[in-house]
Amino acid sequence: MENIEDDIKKSKLAIRVQKIWSITNNIIGYSLIIAIIVLGVMNGYRSTSQFTVFCWAAGVYFFSKYVYYPLFMNRIFHSLGEYKNFMAFEYFTSFFGNGNVLYGRFGSNFDLQRNTSYSFLSIMYIPLIPTGRYYFLDNRKMIQIDSLSTKKGKDGTYQCWIYKKFDWAEVLYIYLKNWSFAVMVITVINTIMWDYVNPAIYG
Repeated sequence: MENIEDDIKKSKLAIRVQKIWSITNNIIGYSLIIAIIVLGVMNGYRSTSQFTVFCWAAGVYFFSKYVYYPLFMNRIFHSLGEYKNFMAFEYFTSFFGNGNVLYGRFGSNFDLQRNTSYSFLSIMYIPLIPTGRYYFLDNRKMIQIDSLSTKKGKDGTYQCWIYKKFDWAEVLYIYLKNWSFAVMVITVINTIMWDYVNPAIYG
């Protein structure tokens, strides 16, 4: 009985931490996006291609999160016939976004602990090819830095049910959200390198 109560407490704590992390992450991320746009306008980048690309990417990012995602975020889980394997143990190998990385938390807002996620073959947290769709029975880690961060069982695996097919609406959301974010980061880094770092080094 005590073990069950401890598990419930840990589960509730994990959900609270996840909510706090999500809110904090959003505040920091959105503040940076706004700051970059303001600095771009103040420093004469408003008419440049870099600024245009960044703003379009930011628009796609917010569209995917606050317009597209709510269209299916509260769907009920599918029938048992849509799974090809039950109570499987999957091991996701990656290192700082390179490898088989997990994305997405699709499911009901009323059941935050259980969620559907996808694994993608990825480079630097940029999803390339979807490799699987899973219904996790436990709340998975918020950040997957390397394969060790997926340790839920003694052998370093997650317990999950494996779907037969992908939901392409969910796959599209993952592409839109993560690729638009990647474009914003690459645009900023490219601008800093060409406009500030290179002139400082080579004159």
